[in-house]
Amino acid sequence: MRMLNPILWSAAALFALSTAHAQDRAHELAGKAASQHSASCPKSGMTLQKCHANFPDGCSASAHPNYDAYLDFLKDQDPGTVASTKDLSAADFPKLESALPKTLQSANHGKLAADFAGLGEGNISLLLPISILRKTRAKERLPSPPTVKLVTAS
Repeated sequence: MRMLNPILWSAAALFALSTAHAQDRAHELAGKAASQHSASCPKSGMTLQKCHANFPDGCSASAHPNYDAYLDFLKDQDPGTVASTKDLSAADFPKLESALPKTLQSANHGKLAADFAGLGEGNISLLLPISILRKTRAKERLPSPPTVKLVTAS
């Protein structure tokens, strides 16, 4: 029996770990929901970099901020080099929208983080806009965009 190269095994293990991490990013982020709190921004000396470093869940000019800190925290996440875990098409959106919790309001996203993680919120998804564009163009009787062929070198 032939042994596989240890470097190959290491690479396969790292790929499996990074894929598992990418697929559970939603639950990892949802686990941080309870620690996100709305805050008032300091009156002076705040730059965009300092704001993001000091307030990962955002801040407001209001003395009594009432924004959804967890939603702001999610929007400020940098996906880095995490690969897409799902391709989304226009057909996915009605299904996702119908699964939204009925108790969702303007400032309670963090309380529903586990529900949203179950829907994949926080995972990286690839949006496939061509089908939406074609349907819109067909409805408006506009010409279809040109077909693009990708050629790869052998």
